[in-house]
Amino acid sequence: MSWTRWLGLFSIGIRQHLGLGASTLLAAMISPLIWGLFLYSLYLVYAGVTTNESLKWSEWKEDTRDGYAFARPLPTNRQIAGEPTWTRWPKLPATIMVTTDDAEPPLPEQQCPGVGEWERPRSLRDVANVYDIGFWGNLKDVFLAGNYRGSENGEPPSERKRYDKRTANGGRYPP
Repeated sequence: MSWTRWLGLFSIGIRQHLGLGASTLLAAMISPLIWGLFLYSLYLVYAGVTTNESLKWSEWKEDTRDGYAFARPLPTNRQIAGEPTWTRWPKLPATIMVTTDDAEPPLPEQQCPGVGEWERPRSLRDVANVYDIGFWGNLKDVFLAGNYRGSENGEPPSERKRYDKRTANGGRYPP
């Protein structure tokens, strides 16, 4: 069947069933947008970042290129104050990064965390993304419910408390 014949039959169908034809055209026009969003989401899973983080990483990339970013290692035996005691990520940060307005390293009076001298990272390849656990690990974390790491029963304490409240009425949560 030629394209001309197919389009002629399709236009007859649209005239006879206007609602069905309009819905079909709308779905056909929107489907590339949905596929594009799905593929972009898969790319973000592959890269190990969220949409918000991708903006932050692009800013870090510019600051690194322009010489405004500095990094130094964090002590391995540091007291983790103000950070959660439990995390579902298998990695902990090993370095701290800061940006300055004058392209000079932070002054000692600013008491930035870390040990050693401040160094300029050459590129973002020198910086570890603690949330990037590989494509398959990120994919499981995004699409499989209950894929928590670091807990003996698979749930962080905050989630266990929430589940306990919801199961108190005899219902099973999550469904």
